[in-house]
Amino acid sequence: MLKLGHSSWALQSGSDRSLEKYASGFPDDFSPLKLPDVQGALVAAQRRFWASRKAALLIIFQGLDTSGKDGCIRAVCAGMDPMGFQAVGFGVPSSLERAHDFLWRVQPHLPSVGKVTLMNRSYYEAVLAERCLTDDKPEPDSHWMARYDSIRQFEKHLALNGTATLKFWLHIGRKKQRERLKQRLTDPERHWKFDPSDIHSWHERARHLGYADEALRQTHTDDAPWHIVPADDKGLCRRVVCLRVLEALQKLAGPYPSGDQAIRQQYLNELENK
Repeated sequence: MLKLGHSSWALQSGSDRSLEKYASGFPDDFSPLKLPDVQGALVAAQRRFWASRKAALLIIFQGLDTSGKDGCIRAVCAGMDPMGFQAVGFGVPSSLERAHDFLWRVQPHLPSVGKVTLMNRSYYEAVLAERCLTDDKPEPDSHWMARYDSIRQFEKHLALNGTATLKFWLHIGRKKQRERLKQRLTDPERHWKFDPSDIHSWHERARHLGYADEALRQTHTDDAPWHIVPADDKGLCRRVVCLRVLEALQKLAGPYPSGDQAIRQQYLNELENK
């Protein structure tokens, strides 16, 4: 069984350490398994997870613009059977979605047993991006506390009903974020990823991280823990994420179903005697 062997990126309950204090880069001597090796192990773990149908897995990716959410999802999905997962992204809510409670729009995308759903952003946008957008007419603190409570109860409900939740905050440093934003403006193959709101978010980086600090601390639970992963190095970030997903699948997957031995033998005899 492949293991990461490093737990320092799991958020500690009760911690008041701000995100700005977390390293956005890895130690110089950090070198986990090569990505193809991890993806190879993911294939086997996800196939057993899918076949045993003992649980479902929801994987959430959050982070500032350019933190590498898309790339991490591609890396994880490259090590999975397409029939056993779905990837979905969430942007600005539609008018229909705004007419419902903030958790409504994600529920059709939740995984069934044996399946994995990867979310590029999620219901956490309702306490992150939405909070930033309403700063000109701020909601009382009680509004956001109520949403945190709803999220904790929602994730507890998922856990009680067989869905494990794995949450990643991809932590990119200020200098590296600026470099990647400049790439979106100068690289023709990246122009399509740029939105003027990226620059606004860049200017408001400290405020965005402040809201993320609170959201992560309020919703980090045993049922749905947060993992803060350094994101300046895309390659290492993807390897760490894939290893975490691999560990989760290895833990959640049951054995391959064996079926009824007598029935198997009956049909085997038919095939051998005709």
